[in-house]
Amino acid sequence: MKKKLKFLLLFCFISQFTFSQNALTVKTQNKVSTKQVLDKYITAIGGLDKIKSIKSRILYQSSYSLIKTSKSKDELEGKMLSIIGNKQQVVMVVAGEKNKIASKVIFDGVKGYTDIPGVIKNDFDSKMVAFYKKSIHLFPQVSNFSSYSKTVQEKNFDGKECYMLTFNAPIYGGKSYKTNEYYSKSSGLLIGASFETEQTKSVTYFKDYTLFDGVLTSTQYVGISKTPSLNSTIITSVYVEKASYNIDLSNYLTASNSFLKQEIGFYPSENKHKNALREIKSKAANKDENASNAEIIDQIDGIDITDSDASEDNLRSKIYNELKKEKKSASSVSAISSIISPKGERFDVQDLVEENTTSTLKYRRSSLYTLMINDEDRERNSVIKNAFGNTEISEKFNDHNIGPYLMDGTGGDKDQTEFIQGYLEKNNVAKELVARWFNRDEKGNFDMNLIAERGQYNASDLNARIANGSKRGKALLKDAGEELIGNTFVIVYDFKYTNKANQAKKRGGFFKIVSTVASLAGADDIAMLADGANLASDVVGKGYYVRTTSYLYRLVWDEKTANKFYEDYWNSTENNTKERMESFDKAKFFKLKYVGSEVSRSNLQSTIFTAKSNDDLIKISTTKANDKNIGKLQRTYEEFRVKTPLYKGDPISAKIGLKEDLESGDKFEVLEQVIDDQGNTSYKRVGKIKVEKGMIWDNTFLADEEQPEENTETKKGGLFAKFKKDKEEKPKLPYTVFKGKKGVFASGMLIRQIN
Repeated sequence: MKKKLKFLLLFCFISQFTFSQNALTVKTQNKVSTKQVLDKYITAIGGLDKIKSIKSRILYQSSYSLIKTSKSKDELEGKMLSIIGNKQQVVMVVAGEKNKIASKVIFDGVKGYTDIPGVIKNDFDSKMVAFYKKSIHLFPQVSNFSSYSKTVQEKNFDGKECYMLTFNAPIYGGKSYKTNEYYSKSSGLLIGASFETEQTKSVTYFKDYTLFDGVLTSTQYVGISKTPSLNSTIITSVYVEKASYNIDLSNYLTASNSFLKQEIGFYPSENKHKNALREIKSKAANKDENASNAEIIDQIDGIDITDSDASEDNLRSKIYNELKKEKKSASSVSAISSIISPKGERFDVQDLVEENTTSTLKYRRSSLYTLMINDEDRERNSVIKNAFGNTEISEKFNDHNIGPYLMDGTGGDKDQTEFIQGYLEKNNVAKELVARWFNRDEKGNFDMNLIAERGQYNASDLNARIANGSKRGKALLKDAGEELIGNTFVIVYDFKYTNKANQAKKRGGFFKIVSTVASLAGADDIAMLADGANLASDVVGKGYYVRTTSYLYRLVWDEKTANKFYEDYWNSTENNTKERMESFDKAKFFKLKYVGSEVSRSNLQSTIFTAKSNDDLIKISTTKANDKNIGKLQRTYEEFRVKTPLYKGDPISAKIGLKEDLESGDKFEVLEQVIDDQGNTSYKRVGKIKVEKGMIWDNTFLADEEQPEENTETKKGGLFAKFKKDKEEKPKLPYTVFKGKKGVFASGMLIRQIN
């Protein structure tokens, strides 16, 4: 039974291949018309006269599919008969092991049925009949031309220049979905299709055109389909073993299963599908070419299939793709760190503070690299992923992004430390962080430019002192290591979203039952209260409960690590050896230390009185959780606490606030930075300050939109009145005010939390 249902799922997907040529259309391109694109296609496959002479087509096909759900992975091999007539007749048959019929659809142009032998047989209702009559065309480019958009767009598909055409393809029930088709500029042939409905995303590649009965026919379809509601991904290769045109369909429309089984058996499946799937896999990622079938689907499953030429969805994706392009000629992803963050100039601390430009103020920040656990089965995962990818790292940190930001796994588990540790070690994240610090290039050379920029050193002086090994040079390197490299952190976020609508539906169902029973009993007051409670449930029942767990790691950069790096791995343009380069490439020496984790919970609320969509709520929550959990980690783990410059000495203030998880009464030490003759940096405490009650700056994401305006139709004190906690008025000034001795502290001094 289970296998037959999987064949049905596969049948639905393969049917999309067969009917995909029904969908066409696109956006504007002035030089070429839709008619010109389609005329070139018709000419390429045989010409208009030949196409008009075709009354039917039968395809004998073999298929190989990988089906992945949240609970299983399956491989299915099958054979198919795909028959279409010019009067909307359809015969679709899928056979499994020993050519046993797994499913079939028969439609004679007037009536039809679906049959899964041994499971269910259903006659078409009027909606299904209307759907088949409207959607089935042998050559829609000719018979259904009026449905095509009159606009054309130029696109790249599968590495080829194409014209993309689009139209709204019908689906059962009278609805439709937009389908894109890609026609090669050079050959005129249809080489691909993609579509997206509320349930499914799909992309298909059409290849290997072969001449059958005077008609050029694609003999290979390779496609990917995702259905989030079923947590399923299907990757399928279909080969046309034989095609025939103008065959009498009457025998097939009334054929028994035994006849169809025998017909399919005439054309044995060939073992050529695996290579087709590997070709798709190579488009998704550069992985092991000897991967097993199970590994192939894992590799493919993460790619976005909405549009093969779609633009990147977020900043981190764009940066990572740029890194991957450059890495083809570089030994390390860190060789092009300039893509991630531009070099800056040095500024005077006092001037910057007075000019209110502390985001560019040069003090020694900790460096941070962030990732998230990417669970493709999670509801609205793409929204979460893109929101995370567009979230900027706080200006309190140096952005030490090295490229990848997604860790494919299962989200929401209570303890992800083992999984995360495995990822960090397998991908040599610690070594890549080090490589970026020293700007490693494609020849394995290092330099001190990034360290000089972030630490306000002289880069030429640092490079020279490394070379001569002077006492002063060693002191500077030790200082840079302790102040900068040793304060490199990694945070991995794990988001768990629980949709409140499901719980609200349960409550609503209960209240409706109460209302109905009460009304029948004449208890109108109870019915009214139940109806009111149901609406109240709707008011508070939109949004998400969000749990965000953040795992903190720190790069190990102690004396032993530093000595080994400079002695065994250091290469420069002046003194480069192949042995050192290869030694670093193979190194497994660098480590990340697990510091700890923090969990934050939030009730992401939307109501019937606000216009924010669930996607909007998720974007807001993901962004806010990044900041909130950094604040919680700093409060818990002293080594992660950052130094922040004072904005003013009177009033004593700093550009930190609720985003950093500040609370009234939080204590800070005030520090002055001291650098001795040897270049060593130390910090002298000059006093303590405490956060002023009611004077915490609300610098959280979209802080001004936290409380939607009250609906004017809401009656004061009524059932739908919005209750708010009495809160202290937030200060309008863009900083937090502290208590402390007056006249002692000045702008530019550094503060660090001590409780």
